[in-house]
Amino acid sequence: MQEQKRESKNKRRMGTARSVKRETNIIRLYRNYKRQEERYYHNQRLAFFNKHNKAYVALSSIKEKWLEDLQEYLEHDIEIKNSTAKGYMGVIRRALKKAVRDRLIPRDPSIGVRTIKTQEIDKIYLEHIEIQRLANTPINGELGAEIKKAFLFACFTGLRISDIKSLQWGDITWETLHIAKRQEKTECKVFVPLHETAWKIINDSKIHNYKELVFPQLTKT
Repeated sequence: MQEQKRESKNKRRMGTARSVKRETNIIRLYRNYKRQEERYYHNQRLAFFNKHNKAYVALSSIKEKWLEDLQEYLEHDIEIKNSTAKGYMGVIRRALKKAVRDRLIPRDPSIGVRTIKTQEIDKIYLEHIEIQRLANTPINGELGAEIKKAFLFACFTGLRISDIKSLQWGDITWETLHIAKRQEKTECKVFVPLHETAWKIINDSKIHNYKELVFPQLTKT
């Protein structure tokens, strides 16, 4: 009987805690959800919401209409690019998904809200001779040398700078020479074959801890 009472009391406590947490806001939720590899973008976006006072609303009060109004504001009422507006809405969407996972809200109200369309950007690719010229160009300093090495590595893997910065030796499978990593931007796991040249760029013939960063100097940038 005492055990049942204790269990009932704990359930009530949990229910109360969740009820209180539902009254938190996007700012608090996203601040706890930040990823260190995106510190710059995280701080920039938080600064925007703090300045415009657009995310100090309780999670339990966020509905599709509120999200649509916010999106309308981002697209038409202030002078920012659509890609920036999409990034800010991404903050809200990720925070709401986390709130659902943490059972703070029953469903994600952003599911029915259209995604902001952005213009496709023409990508510029380096030619082989340009990459070779860069490889042959000496850069002074430990940090400079590592930035050069990371850039060349990115040329042969296609990884974003955020993924290069957070790349650990444990993300690399030695037997088949490929990278298995969850992307920082999309949170999707990707499998990238490791080109022989890319492997030569990072292979220092040393034994590394699996949590050790492949490019530790980049944390200083």
